[in-house]
Amino acid sequence: MSGAAFRYGSCPALISARPVETSDPITHYVVVRTNLPPGVLAAQLVHAAGESSDGTLKEGTFAIVLGVSNEDALIRVRARLSLAGVDHVAVHEPDAPYRGALMAIGVRPALKSQLRRHLSELPLFRGSSLPESTNRKSPRKRKRWFISILRRLWGRSSADRAPGVMTREVGGLNPPGPSICTHSSEAERSA
Repeated sequence: MSGAAFRYGSCPALISARPVETSDPITHYVVVRTNLPPGVLAAQLVHAAGESSDGTLKEGTFAIVLGVSNEDALIRVRARLSLAGVDHVAVHEPDAPYRGALMAIGVRPALKSQLRRHLSELPLFRGSSLPESTNRKSPRKRKRWFISILRRLWGRSSADRAPGVMTREVGGLNPPGPSICTHSSEAERSA
């Protein structure tokens, strides 16, 4: 065992050359919404962490990301932190489609014991509840889809199209008189 044992009063003590781990480290909390697409969520997380820190964090600072389901839950967290006097930064998105919505909260780094009692009931962030692309097709799939639509519309011959569309059998759809599109063959022109 390294260190020297000695008696302090009636209690034995051990002196060690190793640094003593603190049980109350500096902790930097960020609270994000999990109902955002992953890219938006990552950007808001960075904003909240950067704006709530003065940039002089010591080595060994704990970083903890917590997640709430939506903006309303985030507003409630912000209200609770404000009432408790916990120093924090609220991150709002000015651009469309969010326009002023509360996106994340960065809590100024402090001792874990001072912050934990205000944030302990919030779950750890486990990822976005939305997939990477919500109902979006890749550019290649969009192109294939568009081409298939065009082929369906224009790729068929007139015999393949639905019968009775814009023909004489369907009354009222064709304008009276000669056809709008008049094609004449060489034989008709010479006659």
